[in-house]
Amino acid sequence: LPIHVDSPVRMVMDGIGMVLLLSDTVIVPFMLAWEKGSEGSFLGIAWITVLFWSLDFFSNFLTSFTKEDVLVRDFRAIAKQYAKTWLFIDFAVVSVDWLAIGLQSVSDPSGKGNTDAKKYIKVIRFLKAFRLVRVLAVLRSGRFSQVQEVVVRRATVVGVNLQIQFAMGLTKLVFVILWLNHLGSCLWWVFVRNYKAFTNTQNSWHDLILAVVEVPESVSHSELDGFWYVSGFYWSITAMFSCASVLQPQNYAETVFSIVYIIFGMLFGSS
Repeated sequence: LPIHVDSPVRMVMDGIGMVLLLSDTVIVPFMLAWEKGSEGSFLGIAWITVLFWSLDFFSNFLTSFTKEDVLVRDFRAIAKQYAKTWLFIDFAVVSVDWLAIGLQSVSDPSGKGNTDAKKYIKVIRFLKAFRLVRVLAVLRSGRFSQVQEVVVRRATVVGVNLQIQFAMGLTKLVFVILWLNHLGSCLWWVFVRNYKAFTNTQNSWHDLILAVVEVPESVSHSELDGFWYVSGFYWSITAMFSCASVLQPQNYAETVFSIVYIIFGMLFGSS
């Protein structure tokens, strides 16, 4: 028999899918901004992600759906419905995930090898960004809303539906605020990295921070990733909510970026 669309098995899979999607929205921008390869813990997450979504892809052929309040259990109808909705998008994203894993396995993660290896690194970074297409597809499909409705229905049975709805609403608000500032931190680091040597004032955020913080020569560049990320997160929060920061822009590009980001923060805060 097909998997019931509201069954515990389907709910668990959708829950795991949500966690992986949310992790993608956090990990992918960080990896792109800091130019991280899929190695170490990132490689483990990549394997978990591709294996789960491959399983989810095939499970969609075995999951019933509702049409005009009627539960459809026919496998042919299920396949036809999937083909008309998200089959090709899911197949494309899963294929890209496997391609990224394959390219990562044959490339030099440091990018210091030959020209072909460097091309692999650039392609892999592009493929990582393509993973965000899955997030947009799931949001448009309404799967999050479906899972939320099932949770609320089950909470209603035990009389805690209002508490659950409040908790979910608060959680979504907190996540959106943190995620926007996470994205702001990643964008900030892109400017720090790319404009520290090419400015109209010969100054940059990079120089400003290093003039205050003394970094021992024994500390490698990669060991400072956490420090730069937290600095960017601090800049993002202060710029978004107070429209000011002790990390003042030091050149034309940083000033324009700060103005745009502050305006976005004002619009977000007023909405």
